Amino acid sequence: MSGILFYDGECGLCNRAVRTLNGLDRHSCLRFEPLQGVCARQLLPANLRDQVTTVVYHREGMPQLLRSDAILQALIDTGTGYRIPARLALTLPRALRDPIYRCIAKNRHRCPL
Repeated sequence: MSGILFYDGECGLCNRAVRTLNGLDRHSCLRFEPLQGVCARQLLPANLRDQVTTVVYHREGMPQLLRSDAILQALIDTGTGYRIPARLALTLPRALRDPIYRCIAKNRHRCPL
């Protein structure tokens, strides 16, 4: 299944993560689009586009996934060896995963490019 991972296009950490995921995605299952772009305006509601600290994973006909759910499902969809730890991480409650995601998102602009 192919999907679009929307990310903060103005964030260096986000851009590095996208390059890494793109390199892992050998079957071209993922497409990457900035939350500030035209594609996001067409496919995402305004409240999600305005939350640039939130990664959104959009798959046609499926619910949109946010934050840790989005990242982990995108890793699973690449079909690489990372899908196994990602599946294990998804078994953890979101209440444990998302605070870690939010901490990273809050401090993402402090990371050097």
